[in-house]
Amino acid sequence: MEAISEQILATPVLWLIISLAIGCYTILMYLCFFSKRNPAWLKLVDSWRTSLKAMAGALPLLGLLGTITGLMSTFSTLATGISDIQLLMASGISSALTTTQAGIALAVPGILLCTLLNRKRAKFYDSEMA
Repeated sequence: MEAISEQILATPVLWLIISLAIGCYTILMYLCFFSKRNPAWLKLVDSWRTSLKAMAGALPLLGLLGTITGLMSTFSTLATGISDIQLLMASGISSALTTTQAGIALAVPGILLCTLLNRKRAKFYDSEMA
């Protein structure tokens, strides 16, 4: 079991998903909760909105990439005919499912934060134009 968790942590796609989510969440949290609402904030939000949506939307796709990578690893292991095939297959499948789960699980809060940011932006814009 320990070998499986070590292989999962060594998956580059998983680290890419985590890194992208942290970057996206950092910007979203700053814009939603920690920055002062003023015309400069509105300009900053407008410059980031599309990119943040794309970043949050890319997370499940990266999870799918991890799934494909893990399954390819599993099938290539099957093709080699190694004697300890069960452990290698389990680690490949586990890696595939972990990246899928991480991509979906990390996308949901990002999409919700993007929606919250859009609402705050609309509310600020309406109050400025009134």
